[in-house]
Amino acid sequence: MEENYFATSRNRHELKDMYNPETNTLDIRSNGLYPSNVLSNLCSNGFRFDGMICGSMEGFLQSLKRQDNNKQRQICSMKGGNARKIRLGCFRNWHRAVVRRAAYGEATSDFPVSLLTSHPDINLKITEFVAALD
Repeated sequence: MEENYFATSRNRHELKDMYNPETNTLDIRSNGLYPSNVLSNLCSNGFRFDGMICGSMEGFLQSLKRQDNNKQRQICSMKGGNARKIRLGCFRNWHRAVVRRAAYGEATSDFPVSLLTSHPDINLKITEFVAALD
């Protein structure tokens, strides 16, 4: 799905005008109105660098943190926030069911946390209780 760079809202949230006419400056933000949003490293401005396809500047920058070429290539091809690290902590009683369904169930948008199973950089911290299979 192509991004609409001239949109005034995204996910029912109004985008902000990041231009300050008093100082003649533009704050570059992903939640800003055009042109602020397309200058953000989270924007899906794909490019090729040294033969590697990059989905966004964020993907490229995050990939530089990796030594493994395959992992670098995978993260580099990602767009925007998808290239960032994900850290989750599961410690409550009801988290046990969420972790089980995410780990063993089908990845579907009906259960968004299940989509994280395909993310290349996720760290899940769980308690012994959540980890128990009984």
